[in-house]
Order: sequence, then structure tokens, then C-alpha cells
Amino acid sequence: MDGKQSEVGVHTAETLPPRRHRAYQGKMDLILRTAAELFFAKGYHETGLADIAKAAKMGKASLYYYVDSKDRLLYEILHQATKELIHEYTLIRDENISIREKLRKILAIMSSSKEKILYRCLLRPGREVLSENFQREIAALANVLDLLVREILQQ
Repeated sequence: MDGKQSEVGVHTAETLPPRRHRAYQGKMDLILRTAAELFFAKGYHETGLADIAKAAKMGKASLYYYVDSKDRLLYEILHQATKELIHEYTLIRDENISIREKLRKILAIMSSSKEKILYRCLLRPGREVLSENFQREIAALANVLDLLVREILQQ
């Protein structure tokens, strides 16, 4: 296998040679989107890694190259979605526009979350089905997001 095993048992883009980084990231994005669609449509508990592998048109063993568990997969989806929201809300907070315009932008992001498949997993299945460690990490990011919204509202 090209690349090294990370501490959690999955390969990461950082453990791969630069020439393979782009291909790895593309496949990982496909896996995350596919899993998010299935988790949202079928439910977390009703979706197995075999379902995700099949929908992503890859073997289950290949899926394990990228992710070691369904829990890890949902964590990665929620982590990425929350980090993206933090980034977008930070940009809004730092803009020199009226509070009304900032709120309009936040509402636009919230309403577009129906179209962004990773954001959907913030609603269903949510972080409650994750292991305790992953729940804590996502809760910490959610707190950052909450603080950003509070900062915007206090401006």
C-alpha cells in the first residue's frame, strides 16, 4: 500500500505522497458525500459501510483504506460541515456591513444547507449517534459556531 497508516487506522492525505494527494482527496470527498446522502435518506443505523461502498462504486475493502468505521465517517462529515460553517460565519462577522445584511447572509447559508449534503447530516443523524469522544469534538466546534453567531448579533 502507498502511504502510511494513521493513528486511527485510516490513511490521510498528509500520509500520502503529493502525487497521490489529489486522487485521495477526490475519492474521500466522494465517500463523504455518498455517506451523507445515505445517512440522511436511510438513517445512520440503517446504513452500513457495504451500502456506502456500493453507492460509491467501490469495494468495501477499498472503503476501509479511507475510513475505519461508520462512526469515523459520520465524524468526518460533521467535522467538515461545521468547519465550513465556521469559515463562512467568520467571513460574515468580519465584513463591514450592517447587522441586517449579516443576518440575511446567515439565513441564506442556513436555507442553502438543504442543498449542501454534508450540512444535512448536522440535522440528521446529528452528532448524538457518535461515540463520546467524537461527540465532544463536534460539540466543541458547534460551540465555536455558536459564539460566532453571538458575536455577530452583538455587533
